[in-house]
Amino acid sequence: MATLNATIKLVSSDVSSSESLNLTTTDALGVTHPMSNLNRKAIATGSAQEIIASSSAFSHVYVKNTEGTNATDFVQIKLGSAAVIKLMVGESFFAPIYSGLAVQGESYGGACKVEFGYWTRS
Repeated sequence: MATLNATIKLVSSDVSSSESLNLTTTDALGVTHPMSNLNRKAIATGSAQEIIASSSAFSHVYVKNTEGTNATDFVQIKLGSAAVIKLMVGESFFAPIYSGLAVQGESYGGACKVEFGYWTRS
């Protein structure tokens, strides 16, 4: 078993006129095989393409839209058959997902490149 240390930090001094935002959460996640550290893939427009295959295990997934043809391009992320995430160039997500869900992406505007990884919860 391995440990994946996850930290999310949200900081802003101007998100509200009455207060600043400074939120940090950290967790040590026990992970095991199958897992895949960072990979990269080109995502074309026109149809959803598999980024991470469905698995029989509960997994933590990471996807980042690293590059687009234009600044307005985005990747629509589907978990299973439901479109649930829109990643503009430079945006990312990290989330635990149920077993049996494939992660698919489809570019809009122009082709994009994503980096991704997944880790099975132990």
